[in-house]
Amino acid sequence: MLTPPAPAETGSDGDFFSPLKVFDYLSPSKWVFDIVKSLTGVDILGELVSPFVGHWERVSAYGDALTKVSQCLTGVSTNVSNVNGALDTQWDGNAADAANVYFGSVGTSLRLHSEALAKAGERYQELAAGMYHHHVAAEHLLKLVFDEAIAIAVWAAVGTATAETGVGAAVGYGMAAYKTVRLVNLINHWRELVEKAMIGAEGFMGILYGLSRRIDDLGPIANVTEPYRHPSVRC
Repeated sequence: MLTPPAPAETGSDGDFFSPLKVFDYLSPSKWVFDIVKSLTGVDILGELVSPFVGHWERVSAYGDALTKVSQCLTGVSTNVSNVNGALDTQWDGNAADAANVYFGSVGTSLRLHSEALAKAGERYQELAAGMYHHHVAAEHLLKLVFDEAIAIAVWAAVGTATAETGVGAAVGYGMAAYKTVRLVNLINHWRELVEKAMIGAEGFMGILYGLSRRIDDLGPIANVTEPYRHPSVRC
């Protein structure tokens, strides 16, 4: 029985897992984003990142749908082939050969379509996995950007509060300047990551286009649109 498609599970026990998730516990901005998400239901980080690296959940769910349709066609193909084989051993004459060819072509066509869809489903899951890891990496870098921005504000406040001491101001503003340089570097790393994600997605799109052409070349499933008609039956 077909079930609704679903994206791959994430986490240490799921299909997709990124070690970068461990660093979430050290990120102050991550706590802030989690609080906002729990109060509003809006995943700010996800909304910021997804337009650049894609929605991996949708791609994974589509791959799951293709896999399930493939499994369904495999089951139907097996049933048709098994029944056709059993029928062939018991039916001789009276257009038996024509019926064997008809149902044999149906079973073969179903199997070929199933194999093509299964391969496409695998490729979509591979694409989703790559998108997931880029998504996590982009979120991680974005959290670091916000963490550095928070640190800049804190160190600048320290410098202002200790301006009269001289040394305190030098330390505070000096750290703020250092954090600013790190912030700029992180933004550049984030941009490079997004560019790599786009290049990788374009490469996968070429593979998926080839698989789509293969499915198109198979054409419609043979004979399914027309029911079997015994030659002696006149309609």
